[in-house]
Amino acid sequence: MGELYDAMQETGELYAIGDCKEFHNVHSAVWDAFEVANHI
Repeated sequence: MGELYDAMQETGELYAIGDCKEFHNVHSAVWDAFEVANHI
């Protein structure tokens, strides 16, 4: 994913959403956030 994401893995629960996963539009980022929040 990225250097920051890898460094933060030690903090506990961490979710990659939006542009962190794959570059798309804002709709995709909002949808990713919805899916993560729905599963928590």
